[in-house]
Amino acid sequence: MVLGRLPVQIALARQYMTSEVTMTRLFLGALAAACLALFTPASAAEIKVLAAGGMQPGLNAAAKVFRDRTGIEAKFTYEPPVDLGKRVAGGS
Repeated sequence: MVLGRLPVQIALARQYMTSEVTMTRLFLGALAAACLALFTPASAAEIKVLAAGGMQPGLNAAAKVFRDRTGIEAKFTYEPPVDLGKRVAGGS
C-alpha cells in the first residue's frame, strides 16, 4: 500500500522544504545583519538580534568573535521560526 501513502509523503516533503527555505532565509538575513554590523561603524555599545532558536550555537560563537574584535556586545533573543516570522511581519 505504498502508493496510497504517496500524496501524504509528497505533502510532508513540501512542508519540510518550505521550513528549510524559511530557515535558510532567516539565516541569510541574520548573516547579512551581522556583516553590516561588522563592516559599518557603529556608536552603539550593544546590538540586539532576533533569531531562530536553531541558530543559537553559531550565533553565540559569532557574537563572541564580534565582541572580541569590536568591543560591542550582541544580545540575542531566540524564538521559534513561526513566532519569529509573525513578530517580524507584525513589526513588534
